[in-house]
Amino acid sequence: MALIAAAGVALVSLPADQVAPPGQSGEGRPMGAIPPAEPSAVDAVRGDAVTALLERRAAAVRERDLDAFLATVDPEAEPWFREAQQDLFDNLGDVPLAHWSYAVDAADVLDLTGLPEPDATAAELWAPGVELHYALRGVDPAPTARDLGYLFARRGDAWYLHSDTALSELGRRTWRGPWDFGPCQVVTTEFGLVLAHPGSQPMVDRLVRELDPAVRSVTEVWGSDWPGRVALLLPDSPAEMRALVGPDFPVESVVAVATATGWTAPRTGPSASASCSARSARGRCRWRR
Repeated sequence: MALIAAAGVALVSLPADQVAPPGQSGEGRPMGAIPPAEPSAVDAVRGDAVTALLERRAAAVRERDLDAFLATVDPEAEPWFREAQQDLFDNLGDVPLAHWSYAVDAADVLDLTGLPEPDATAAELWAPGVELHYALRGVDPAPTARDLGYLFARRGDAWYLHSDTALSELGRRTWRGPWDFGPCQVVTTEFGLVLAHPGSQPMVDRLVRELDPAVRSVTEVWGSDWPGRVALLLPDSPAEMRALVGPDFPVESVVAVATATGWTAPRTGPSASASCSARSARGRCRWRR
């Protein structure tokens, strides 16, 4: 049952397919073999400026300040990207965030020599490593880290987020969360929450009824040595589910997936593993040695 501990995420349901947001690649890990450039004093200066930019962006998310959030987006970026950024902000409105921040790695810089269609109007383009750290209130005991393929542009003395898809062909892609796929609705229970999109109310009602009894059942079998908090994420499509669990997972052939972050199940023998099967929208997991 450790599969639903710690970050406690279960992904449920697979309606009709839809197109995933561009630049998506599962959990956002770099896929290419392009080595990062050597860090330099100049990169350190850029890193300080971009870190300050992302601190303002994170504060805007936490404080629900749309104007401050959009002020971090390149005014010369593609119109569809600016619109997508506003949608992202709006979609996060009802998500109970305990933590939202970014981390910049100025030593992990992509060489942009092969960047397709670079913006020649920018004074400078820069692509350091960036991680999103987020936690759902009442569920996540610690923030989860996900990689973002952010490209930044300098105009005058100011830095902006220029794109989160332009680095895809260089092997750095942006992880997509539920909020990248549409407005999010959240229902909380005693032991967790259900996060879904509008139009899924019958399934949401069912999951809300089943969540707390399921957690109690796990505790009866497993004991109290797990957080006992669960988030059920209800994707609208295989594309969204694939973004959450990774591009190599056979999402078309399963109904539910359980994942955990930052927690390791105790081993009671030389080896331990978990097997899961799904019937309807309920996943049943058992441990074996």
